[in-house]
Amino acid sequence: MISQGAELVLPCPVCGTAVPQDVAERLVQNRLQWTVSVECPACGSATEEVGWDESPEVIREALRDAHGWSRIRLPSSAASPAVIMKAIRQGQQQVTLADARECARKLLAGEFCGTRGEMELLAERLRDMGVAADVSRLPAAGARCSAG
Repeated sequence: MISQGAELVLPCPVCGTAVPQDVAERLVQNRLQWTVSVECPACGSATEEVGWDESPEVIREALRDAHGWSRIRLPSSAASPAVIMKAIRQGQQQVTLADARECARKLLAGEFCGTRGEMELLAERLRDMGVAADVSRLPAAGARCSAG
């Protein structure tokens, strides 16, 4: 299972005290799941929020800060933009054709990146369509990247 986590300090959802909160993304049955878990020592509350598909930006930023971005590498005989666009839109009906086209262009140029979970999910969809795709972590310095 692909999973990645980080810690954020945010207000307790019950009493407002600033407390560490664990955030994570994982791939579960070909979907991206995100979680936010908190145990507040001030009020004793414990909560966990779970969501699917698109992680809130605060989670993406925490994962980026802790682990850096990842990107997909395609072989020189990469798939056509149409196949990549299909993989991008699979399960993401809110993604327009224009957005999918731009993401495919960036992916082919090596400039499309995101969290490890996001990139592993897209790479898995590409592999299911017969496209060899590997995920790699971007170096922190000098990376040219447009987050997906």
